[in-house]
Amino acid sequence: MKEFVKHKKKLYIIIPFIVFIIVGAMGINNIFSRKKLKPKAVNGIVDLSEWDLMKDGIIELDGTWEFYWNRLLTPENFKNENNLIKTGVIEFPGTWNGLNVNDHVLTSDGHGTYRLLIKKEEKNDILSLYIPIINCSHKLWVNNNLMSTVGVVGKNKDEIEIQRKENIVNFKDDSENIEIILQISNYDSAFKGGPNGSIILGNYKQIQSYVYKNNAVVWFVFGSLFIMAFYHFGLYLLRRKDKSPLYFGILCLCAALREILYSEVVFYELFPNIDWILKGKGQCLVTELSFLMFLMFIDSIYKEYRKTKIYNAIKYFMIILIIFYLLVPIKILGNTQNIFIFVAMVICFYTFYSVLKAFIHKKEGATIVIIGMSLLFITVTNDFLYNNHIIYTGYYASLGLVSFIFAQSFMLSRKFSKAFNTVEALSEKLISLDKLKDEFLANTTHELRTPLNGIVGISESLLDDSSNLNQHQINNISLIVSSGRRLSKLINDILDFSKLKNKDITLNKKSVDINQIVNVVLEVSNNLIENKKIELISTISEEIPYVFVDENRFEQILYNLIGNAIKNTYEGKIIVSACCNNNMVEISVSDTGIGIPEEKFGQIFKAFEQLEVTGNNKGIGLGLSITKRFIELHGGEIKVKSQLNKGSKFTFTLPVSKEKNAIQILPQNNGALNKINTVINNKHMNSSESKNSNDGEFKILVVDDDLINRQVIINNFSSSKYSIISASDGEEALKKLSKHKDIDLIVLDVMMPKMSGYEVCREIRKKYSLIELPVVLLTASEKTEVIEVGFKVGANDYLFKPVDKAELTARVNTLLELKKSVEQAVTSELCFLQAQIKPHFLFNALNTIMSFCRTNPERARELLLDLSNYLRKSFDFNNKEKFVSLENEMSFVKSYLAIEKARFSKRLNIIYDIEPNLNCLMPPLILQPLVENAVRHGIASKRQGGMVKISAKGQNEFVLIKVEDDGIGIDKERLNSILNKTIEGSVGMKNIIKRLDIIYGYGIDIQTEQDKGTTISLKIPLRKEKFND
Repeated sequence: MKEFVKHKKKLYIIIPFIVFIIVGAMGINNIFSRKKLKPKAVNGIVDLSEWDLMKDGIIELDGTWEFYWNRLLTPENFKNENNLIKTGVIEFPGTWNGLNVNDHVLTSDGHGTYRLLIKKEEKNDILSLYIPIINCSHKLWVNNNLMSTVGVVGKNKDEIEIQRKENIVNFKDDSENIEIILQISNYDSAFKGGPNGSIILGNYKQIQSYVYKNNAVVWFVFGSLFIMAFYHFGLYLLRRKDKSPLYFGILCLCAALREILYSEVVFYELFPNIDWILKGKGQCLVTELSFLMFLMFIDSIYKEYRKTKIYNAIKYFMIILIIFYLLVPIKILGNTQNIFIFVAMVICFYTFYSVLKAFIHKKEGATIVIIGMSLLFITVTNDFLYNNHIIYTGYYASLGLVSFIFAQSFMLSRKFSKAFNTVEALSEKLISLDKLKDEFLANTTHELRTPLNGIVGISESLLDDSSNLNQHQINNISLIVSSGRRLSKLINDILDFSKLKNKDITLNKKSVDINQIVNVVLEVSNNLIENKKIELISTISEEIPYVFVDENRFEQILYNLIGNAIKNTYEGKIIVSACCNNNMVEISVSDTGIGIPEEKFGQIFKAFEQLEVTGNNKGIGLGLSITKRFIELHGGEIKVKSQLNKGSKFTFTLPVSKEKNAIQILPQNNGALNKINTVINNKHMNSSESKNSNDGEFKILVVDDDLINRQVIINNFSSSKYSIISASDGEEALKKLSKHKDIDLIVLDVMMPKMSGYEVCREIRKKYSLIELPVVLLTASEKTEVIEVGFKVGANDYLFKPVDKAELTARVNTLLELKKSVEQAVTSELCFLQAQIKPHFLFNALNTIMSFCRTNPERARELLLDLSNYLRKSFDFNNKEKFVSLENEMSFVKSYLAIEKARFSKRLNIIYDIEPNLNCLMPPLILQPLVENAVRHGIASKRQGGMVKISAKGQNEFVLIKVEDDGIGIDKERLNSILNKTIEGSVGMKNIIKRLDIIYGYGIDIQTEQDKGTTISLKIPLRKEKFND
């Protein structure tokens, strides 16, 4: 309440002060512009004998004129005035609506004649009359001369022709008195009958000056408002969240159009042939729309003081009223003006209430709005009083409107200016805080690094001498070391971020083979393609020179560009190419994706900027920005070419290395370098020769193209239980693997020339399973995608460079022991399987052979050989072969089936469909148990017997082997038990499924149908010829 009283006092000071200033200015203008009162017409006569047009100026012929209702009189009729019956006198300008004639109240429809006699003393050469709009047609005579005709006057609606415009007539002043006779017809107007404005008398120059002055004011107001409208439209486009500039812009535009529409001279000069009905509706529309926009503007800037129900009621009623005015005939508009005036008054009171509350609560700009509204209210009131001849100041409403508009514009501009200053101050503060944050991060991480290294070092030393520690303590100290290393990595990441931001990052440049990096990045990036039909291609020549870059940053550049291409390409190719241009290598990544608009080329390299071409908004828009900064740090540049829906091409440059490879950029002392290389090569040869030694329990193949890195890894396996073989590239590794069948594990570098580690690993997995030959990959990248691709191509484990000796030996030993344990378990089960020969099978086989001894001794001899072969393979407990050829396994199967065929005779039909020259190795005792199962459970149970078919055919990189029978089939419950490995009494089937699953990662496929038979399928990888080199 105290706050309200305080601001109420301010209003009592501000508003009277404004009124005093404006009214005082108008009064002064009135005093200095006129020296005497203007004469007025009385009973149809105006005396201008004391009015000098040259000195005193123009004169409005206002007052009471003679009036003749329902009569269209001409000068001829007034020659004999005794025959005329005057209706009376009427106020001019004014309307005849409501005039009582013969006890009849007049409406707007009708016709009549006005007459005025002007008395004067002096004569002038030429005088002029300014005739305003008169509803809705008229004729005017001056001293018996017809001077003005607008439209066609008539006595009814059918006779008249409506026309609305202002007019200026000139006549010669050659008599002491001037008679003016005016006929008016109004039958189809939406407005009241009679003249709307004053008829003005003056000399020609005065009338022209009056018209030009009015027109100049109209154009000035229109131009000012029009400019302000588009100024505020511009403000709205800059910040669309704030609707107030939009509403105010529309308000200014409506006010500007209203000035033109209500100025008859200006309007009809612009649009001489326009229908007056359209003009009238336009006047109503812009006026009502102005009030609606004013309401919405005030509400938008002071929304918190809104009375929602009142606001919505007024707004929607105004919208309905506007639509109503557009649809109804124009005659009805004049009869509903009072409704609009009432709503306009409600809007004024409501908006003033909102502004007043805003002022009381010290809302920004409220004082300026109150001043503007006060100016407009005072000037409109002045025009009303002046128009009714109560005061003699002049028309000021237009200037009041302009003042109000400028006041609101000043308020909005001040609001935007203040917002800009606030943003500028906040930006400076943010920059300062950001700098402070970077300094804090850098200083803190530096301070944390020393004590953290101490913590990790002391913890590791405790673990090295852990004889006095129990297991719980060892676990806790190990956790401290692990957490410390993670924190150390986090500190390094923070430092790198800070350095990159401050252009203080360190690049570990060396000679890098582009092909190596590109092949690995493409291999990893294949993982990002998902279900898209995209082909990743490298067309880089082997002859392309090395580049002198930081290997990790170069990888990051390629990952960002190729990842960006994959994200924006749904089908097609992504091609990486390179060419040498002077001392720079140009590397290009092109795609067939959605493309980039040319106007967005500069935007894509800005931080946190993303294009919304596809609505694909993954990420935060840093990738290309970081890529550009890394390229520039290497002394290169990046550019883009793109066409929408055709694709993009990013091209960047990197400096050519002056050396061929990383070894050549070691210290430039050639003697020292040769000595180092000699020592390393000798060690390498010694290590390679160790392949001939059988002293080691495990044989390991180390593959790395870097001689020093390779030797470091070899040195890590200094224990006598390892025999080491080394290779310098992928092709050499595959050759040595083919030559040395007893290799237990491979340590393989990812980045290598010709064949990447991924390609080598993929080739190895075509012959060896994960358990049979473990592979440990080495890489300098810690990206999740790189690790994921490694596991997909068949790696067992990953190690990051530089390799820690303890970690390397620990991981390798784990894999070797796991391999050893699995092999022992499989061998044990295989031995157990071999022991599962049923006694009744031997009994049946011997009985069959004995029967043939009497009837067919030769056949008995063949069966004894088959039984001997069968038993030899079954009881070969010392067989250490992990795999046997398909031919060997089929020999075992044929021996078994030959015995069963002799036993079942015609009840057993055997079909072999084996593709010749299948180079396939498989685990032993896989096929025979499956065939035996088909004979015993499928055929033997049928009285009429059946057929067993064994087929083997090449299928891509596999051999597809099928064992089919047309026996009784397998019921669903038993089939589920077999597949779920829960079947009891079927050691052979469980063993087969388990061994296949361990070796290949998959088991067998069983298709069966009751009383129709069973088909068991399995896939065995084909051997590649390159392993046989």
